[in-house]
Amino acid sequence: MKRLIWSKHYCIKLLSAVSAAAFLFVRWFVSRMPVTALDFGVGLAAADAVAFLLPVQGEDVDVSLHCALPGAALPAAAAVFIDNTVIILPLVVLSLACALGIRLFAKYRNVRDIFRPEQAWHMVESDARWLYLLLYFVFCSFLIMADSIGSVALMLVMTASLAALYAVLLLRSFLGSTAFLDSGKEKKIKNTIRGMMPAVTIHDESEDETVKMNKLYEKVVALMENKKPFLDDEYSLSDMAASVYTNKSYLSKTINVFSGRNFCQFVNYYRIMYSVELMKQDPHLRVAELASMSGFHTVVTFNMAFKLNMNLTPSELLAKIRLESRTRPSSCGVQAPVSPFQSSLQDAGN
Repeated sequence: MKRLIWSKHYCIKLLSAVSAAAFLFVRWFVSRMPVTALDFGVGLAAADAVAFLLPVQGEDVDVSLHCALPGAALPAAAAVFIDNTVIILPLVVLSLACALGIRLFAKYRNVRDIFRPEQAWHMVESDARWLYLLLYFVFCSFLIMADSIGSVALMLVMTASLAALYAVLLLRSFLGSTAFLDSGKEKKIKNTIRGMMPAVTIHDESEDETVKMNKLYEKVVALMENKKPFLDDEYSLSDMAASVYTNKSYLSKTINVFSGRNFCQFVNYYRIMYSVELMKQDPHLRVAELASMSGFHTVVTFNMAFKLNMNLTPSELLAKIRLESRTRPSSCGVQAPVSPFQSSLQDAGN
C-alpha cells in the first residue's frame, strides 16, 4: 500500500479538495451567503487550479507544492472580503497563471535535464496539460457569462464540466496516463524512450573503469542518504538510473560490485536502516506501521528483509529497544550499521 501521508503528490491532491471545501465553507458559514450553482462552479474551478499543479515527468514536486499551498488558500481568503463570487473566479485563474509561470521558469533551471530522453514523455504530458487548460479557461469564461446573463442551466452545465475536468486530472495522476492519447500509443512512446536510453561505455581510454564506477556509486549513495527515494514503495532501478544519468545494466553492475547486493537488496538495506532509526525515535510503533513508513509493500517482505539484514525480527529488536529505553533512556543498545558505501571503502583500504 502506497504511503499516501508521506507523498507530496498526495498533499497537492488533498489541497485541491481543501481549496473547494474551504471556499464553500466560508461562503456558507462565515459570510452567511446562500450557496448557489455559481459558488459550486467557482469552488470546482479552484480545485482544478490546484490539480493543474501536479508535476509531470521531470518536474520538481517541491515547486508545485509551494505554489499549491497559497493557491489553495486564496479562494477562501478572497471569499471573506468579496461578496460577489464571480469576481473571485478571475483571481483564481490569475493565480493559476502565475503558478504555471513559476513552474515554467523552474523547468529550465537545470539545462541538462532538458536533453534527457524522458523529456519526450514530459512533452506529451505537457501538451495534454495545455489542452486541459484550454478547456478550463473555456469553462470558466462560460461560467462568468452564465452569471452575467442569469442562466442557471448554463451554470449547471459548466459546473458539471469543471467537475468532470477535475476527475480527469486526478485520474491521470493516479494512472500515470495523460487521458489524452490512447493507451496503445502511450505504451509505444514509453517503449521508444526506453530504447533511446544511452548505453554507458565501460572501457573508456580517458578514465579507468573502476574510477568511473566508484564515482557513480558515490552518486548513488548520496542520492539514497540525502533524498531517501527508497521510501517510495514503487522505487525502481529505472528511477535510480534516470536520477544518476546512466543505464540500468551499468548501474546494477556498479551496485553489485561495491555493495555486494543486487538492486532490491540494496534498496531494502536502506529501508531497514531507516526503520531502525524510526524504532529508536518511537519504540511504540507497530511493525505494520514501520513497514509502511519505510517503503515496504507488505509486512511479510519487511520481516524477511529485516531478518536478513539484522539477524533478528523487527518485533525482537523493538522489544530490546523498549527494554533498553526503560533501563537506560539515553541508549537503545543497538549499534548503528555501516552504510554500504562506507563498508566498500573499508574493504578497499584492507
